[in-house]
Amino acid sequence: MAVGWRQIEEDATATLADGEKDTSRATDHTATILLNHDYGNVFDNPRRQPYDYVDFVAELNIGGTFSLENVQIRGNLFSWPLGDKSSPNHVLALVQHFEYMNNTACKFGRQSIGPALLSRFRLSDRFTLKTRVDGVVGLLLAGINSEYSFLADVPNQERLREYDYGPGLGAAASASLLFRDRPLLTALYRFDWVSVTSGSVYDKGDAALGLDANHYIQAAGVRLVIPVKGALGIGGDFYEFLRNCDFTFTDSVTGQEKVEHVRQHNPQVRVYVARTSR
Repeated sequence: MAVGWRQIEEDATATLADGEKDTSRATDHTATILLNHDYGNVFDNPRRQPYDYVDFVAELNIGGTFSLENVQIRGNLFSWPLGDKSSPNHVLALVQHFEYMNNTACKFGRQSIGPALLSRFRLSDRFTLKTRVDGVVGLLLAGINSEYSFLADVPNQERLREYDYGPGLGAAASASLLFRDRPLLTALYRFDWVSVTSGSVYDKGDAALGLDANHYIQAAGVRLVIPVKGALGIGGDFYEFLRNCDFTFTDSVTGQEKVEHVRQHNPQVRVYVARTSR
């Protein structure tokens, strides 16, 4: 658990079909509360039953537009130890993912299933390196806010849907250096592709309804927590969110197909006092 301060910036540029660019920028400062919790031990677990290992992340930001801005849950449906089954250093798992993100920069959510490889490397008596690679081959459904929802022809504007929905693919990787079984330095990267099948102004297979769209989402981050005394530490992290979206539509006058591109860049910085457990 950690308590501190956060700054997030929004930098969005839309490149229109005629070549013109529309840019918007904003910065948000909030107090932040972070919660990271792991249930079970993915390595030293003799049962290997569904949800014997679950990791949970939540982010509460006070003073912003939204309070609960981020929730991530990953649970192992099945897992298989590789190598020494009594004390494996590598585990292959089938994982169910749930994610919710809602802040001034972006709105994104997904439910998916995919394989994961979790590994640990004992570097010394004090240091351990843990890595994780996820392949989200079954992104069952993802939703992301659409910049073109205002084009939707909705009789009752209170029922205007501002999100694009669709399946896709994704992958993620992370590495964490532990000091005496407590996280010291962590780095991560992820990529998601969402192919819109039910958009705010588009349904695939019926071009008359609006825009075709593809969303490409990348995120990378690094976190450092320096132990001070016992379980207390001082930490900070830098998180980068990059989103590229291609909207394809047919010009009603010329009949030509055109593409408009939206690039969204959102850096985030946090500093906090953290309490970690083994």
